[in-house]
Amino acid sequence: MDDEYLHFSPWDGGMPLSALVIHITVSFDLFLAKVQNNPFTSSAPMDAHSMDELRSYFNQATEKTLQSFQGLSAENLGMTIEINEMEDTGANWLSTAIDHEIHHKGQVFTYARIVGVDSLPFFITKP
Repeated sequence: MDDEYLHFSPWDGGMPLSALVIHITVSFDLFLAKVQNNPFTSSAPMDAHSMDELRSYFNQATEKTLQSFQGLSAENLGMTIEINEMEDTGANWLSTAIDHEIHHKGQVFTYARIVGVDSLPFFITKP
């Protein structure tokens, strides 16, 4: 996708593409930090100035998230955690984080199709 679509939104008031990608990564890190009982800090940019910059940020954020998962314990998964005045176990909050990411990645794919991207990755789990 070209830089011209960085701030594309299919409707007035919709989250622009770059903000949506940043939101996906920041949100997952927030859930993970809460489950691990760590303070949440974000170094996410408020916006990206190019698709290359957005991809670079996304790749770095993904690596950070993968590293954070290494510190996850069974205790973290079983603890009751409050997020936005709602309580649930760490395991269920991580499931919510995954659902949230899937939802927004679906939006990113929809944005891409609207602007003419024909080839998108399809995710198939092989046994």
